Amino acid sequence: MHKRVHIGVSIAAALFIGGWYYTVMEIPNPLGKEFKVSYWNVSATRSSYGASLSYFLLLKDNRIDVPKDYSEKKLQIIAENAEAEYGKKYQKTEQTPDIIMIMNEAWSDLRVLGELETTKEYMPFADGLEEEENAVKGNLYVSIIGGNTANTEFEALTGNSLSLLSPAVVPYQSQVQHNMPSLARVLKNQGYETMAMHPNGEGAWNRKQVYSYFGFDEFVHQGVWEVPYEYVRGFISDACNYKEIIHRYENRNKETPFFLFDVTIQNHSEYYGEIPLDIDVVNVGGIPAEEVGYLYDLQTYLNLIKISDDDLKELVTYFEQVDTPVIICIFGDHQPWLYDDFYEAVFAGEESSEREQNLQKYIVPYVMWANYDVDWEEYGDMSANYLPAALMECANLELPPFYQYLMELHQEYPVLTKMGCLDKEGNLVDITDIWDTDLIEQYRMLQYNQLYVESYQSNIFEKTILPIEDDGRE
Repeated sequence: MHKRVHIGVSIAAALFIGGWYYTVMEIPNPLGKEFKVSYWNVSATRSSYGASLSYFLLLKDNRIDVPKDYSEKKLQIIAENAEAEYGKKYQKTEQTPDIIMIMNEAWSDLRVLGELETTKEYMPFADGLEEEENAVKGNLYVSIIGGNTANTEFEALTGNSLSLLSPAVVPYQSQVQHNMPSLARVLKNQGYETMAMHPNGEGAWNRKQVYSYFGFDEFVHQGVWEVPYEYVRGFISDACNYKEIIHRYENRNKETPFFLFDVTIQNHSEYYGEIPLDIDVVNVGGIPAEEVGYLYDLQTYLNLIKISDDDLKELVTYFEQVDTPVIICIFGDHQPWLYDDFYEAVFAGEESSEREQNLQKYIVPYVMWANYDVDWEEYGDMSANYLPAALMECANLELPPFYQYLMELHQEYPVLTKMGCLDKEGNLVDITDIWDTDLIEQYRMLQYNQLYVESYQSNIFEKTILPIEDDGRE
């Protein structure tokens, strides 16, 4: 009797667990309700839905199929082919530049959406860098708008693409669970001191743990700031942020090259607060501003961008006077999310499709500038996953096979985002349209190995070499 009871209970439990798993994992809206995981605050999700349901919802978002034909041997073949195809030969020089990489919060040029006339220029310095012989710039396509900053950060530091992951996922909160390749680790293996910086708490987006997994030597957050705090609308200002960069640069180990990755916060939403509104909007999409509707958020945002532009000028001016070779790479994480009145007006006269207009909301600028003479190629428009490889090329550093592969992939698909992809002819396609092509299938294998295999193929992604012995440093 007891044995039959135990068997019955076991069968019932297995059926319950199986039914629960199927309900949550396989049905789009389990239990007839749409559930949304808050990756910014996972504990809030647990409080809302309970530990069990939250666990399965997180698992559902994180789940990824092993790519077809995946194997470590296949990865080695991909790497060997990438090295054979890569056309640029690394040539050791005496210059090993220090690298300052800045992801500026909500830094964007909304003129990519359509006509936008203002009483004054709001990013004149950044615009002028286009004419500099020692700078390259272009449009950077990202997979987010208005928030989820860590997703662009993930792409720009790892070379991986959100287009290959679940639409809801934030890798910093879920996928990054062990030491893995990153630009910091690649540069560290080439002799660089590496530092991450963000003027907020160390726990935001799990950065303290993630930066450790990425191989940064040090994380400078608000709690260990060493210059006096300065604020704009309650956020540490770009000016203060850049003063901390300069302070850390001046106190670095001058015997080794230096890499600093910084995430600013000044231009974080929402777009109101006590700042001078010196720039007014004249018209949007050819429509006079007074006829558009609510534009206060737009006006506030544009004035914040002007403050950022002034601060960027000060930073570049400082490094122009530095004797050591330095590269500054600055890019935005996403566009701001503004009121519908603005979008309706700016797209009013556009002939592009709704899908094309939507993709335009995911464009931010990128600029790479050097304080020494350079002969860089133009990269044009690209998505954020290509940024680390392009930056390594500009610094004339040896690219690991994975970065060489990215440069080959960039030639065929210069833009890969969750919102859409562009091929080399400029055709707009969805990632599902090219999912099974050879290059994308290889990319999926490479990304899978980094994210889900703790003993990843470091020789493919990092390629350790000895530091340059004589780079003309003090």
